[in-house]
Amino acid sequence: MRQAVIPRDIAQRVLRIPEVVAVVPHPLGRGDALELHIRARHRHALPRVAAAVQAVLCRFARGGHIAVRLDPLDDLPG
Repeated sequence: MRQAVIPRDIAQRVLRIPEVVAVVPHPLGRGDALELHIRARHRHALPRVAAAVQAVLCRFARGGHIAVRLDPLDDLPG
C-alpha cells in the first residue's frame, strides 16, 4: 500500500505541537481524502492537542478532506 503524501510544511507544523510525537498519513481511497494518525503524549491534554492540530490544518491545508485520528501514546502497544 502506498503511503499518503501530505505537504511537508503541514506535517512539520503539526510536529511542532509539543505533545505530538508522530504524524502518520493514511489514504482513505476517496479522491484526495486523507486521514492523519497523530500520536501524542499526555492523555489529559488531548483536547488541547486536537484544537492545535485543527488550527494548523485550517490555516495550511488546501482542498480535500482530512480526517484526524488522535492516538494517546499511552494506548499504543510497545
